[in-house]
Amino acid sequence: MLRKKSLLIFLATAGVLSTVGAGPAAAAVGDQIVYECVGDICVINADGTGEVNLTNSPGWEEYDPVWSPDGARIAFTSTRR
Repeated sequence: MLRKKSLLIFLATAGVLSTVGAGPAAAAVGDQIVYECVGDICVINADGTGEVNLTNSPGWEEYDPVWSPDGARIAFTSTRR
């Protein structure tokens, strides 16, 4: 888990991460990164602080998070029916 965060922080600070289609499901807007964290959707500051699990849904899987074009919302895929 720590390795994934480090990679995402590096990519975000390098200014090259907008949406990752293949590989880690993550996207950055401003100084926040949204990503899949063990089947949930989490947000973290680009400096590695302030991680928040947005979905926290045991028994369901969420993945492929992306920011809306205006950066106000997050869309993701879920196994919930």
